[in-house]
Amino acid sequence: MRPGSSWVTPGYKVSVLPNNHRMSRSVCSICAKHCSQNVVYQCSGLIFCSRRCAMLAGMRKQRRDRKNIY
Repeated sequence: MRPGSSWVTPGYKVSVLPNNHRMSRSVCSICAKHCSQNVVYQCSGLIFCSRRCAMLAGMRKQRRDRKNIY
């Protein structure tokens, strides 16, 4: 995916941002590792190092939302 693109899944939008090499690398909100790729993913103000981590965050959010309904 290229910086500037995004995708929408039920309940949230994920944006693809450049991982700026001039500044320190971002830290993933899920795995707590430094993001080593050229892009990072942002959703609801959180940063993710991979699509996998972004999807895991979405799955966790859906589980929390389901618990709040019942």
